[in-house]
Amino acid sequence: MEKEYKTQWLNVDLNSMPLVKRKQCTYIRGVSRQLIEWFIINYQVYFDSEGADQSGWEKIETEPFALEYVTGLLVTLKRYKTLAWCEDPGSS
Repeated sequence: MEKEYKTQWLNVDLNSMPLVKRKQCTYIRGVSRQLIEWFIINYQVYFDSEGADQSGWEKIETEPFALEYVTGLLVTLKRYKTLAWCEDPGSS
């Protein structure tokens, strides 16, 4: 494995993190999952669209909406971190 790829892999590998940081990441991941589950159970999402039923509001299934939204955030965060790492590999 080339040195550059190995260094980048170690920066994103959960097992290479210090124990305290690993526990923090695991805790946040669990809280995020619980928050998404709570949102799915407790909210209904509607949007205004032409051609929907008479009121103009159409219900969106909450689970796919929440997962798509969170996935978009994660992709954006990953792109940001990758670009930041490429610009200054020593700061991660």
